[in-house]
Amino acid sequence: MLYLRVADQLDASPLGRLRAASLVELGLLSARAAAGFAARARAEFDALFRADRIAAWLGCDDERVVASSCAVFYDRLPYPDGARHAELCGVYVEPAYRRRGVASELVREVVAAAQAGGARKTFLRPSRGARALYARLGFVDTELMTFVGAERPPSGPALAAWPVHSAGTLRT
Repeated sequence: MLYLRVADQLDASPLGRLRAASLVELGLLSARAAAGFAARARAEFDALFRADRIAAWLGCDDERVVASSCAVFYDRLPYPDGARHAELCGVYVEPAYRRRGVASELVREVVAAAQAGGARKTFLRPSRGARALYARLGFVDTELMTFVGAERPPSGPALAAWPVHSAGTLRT
């Protein structure tokens, strides 16, 4: 029987296993490295639960965990309505359980948990194939720029006038 439930610290291992499976499927982790990564991910999920920085839901088939959805909390600079934000992540359903609405229900539960946990904003970085799902659930595309690395921009005449300490701090 397929059902959903709240995850807790004791679920760090299945969450790590599902995270590894997701990354293998996306081509971001080799199948050979999956077991080692799952162990590391378990430790990181454990730490997130201990720090009260994660809300997670699981899809289970009897006692086997087959799906997950998470929200990781973090604080930004203060806003009038709070500083806590949540990133929806770790949404994964094993292939045999897809097309049954499991991901939709897991996302709805985690979004509700993020709101209940005080998140003023909940966002995600979906894979291309999942964008339609998230749009149906009320997410909208917004502009986000991600730093991928670059050499330090060249300093122009205006920047050269700024006094810089050798450690990178302004000097007066």
